[in-house]
Amino acid sequence: ARVTRRVRHSPWARPGSYREAGGIPSLVELLGSGTTAQKEQAAVALCNLAANADNQAAIREADVHASYV
Repeated sequence: ARVTRRVRHSPWARPGSYREAGGIPSLVELLGSGTTAQKEQAAVALCNLAANADNQAAIREADVHASYV
């Protein structure tokens, strides 16, 4: 999640790049299986990523898949 924070603040980062790299399912997974600190960081990262509509769809999709695993 710390990497997410760095990427988000990077001047070369563009909306959707983290989603396109496949990072959202990992963050959703951390919400259910990480340490308390990892869960908090993942929640903050997902909240920030959810500012983008395409990311919102990817978060919903990843959550659906995570609930069946």
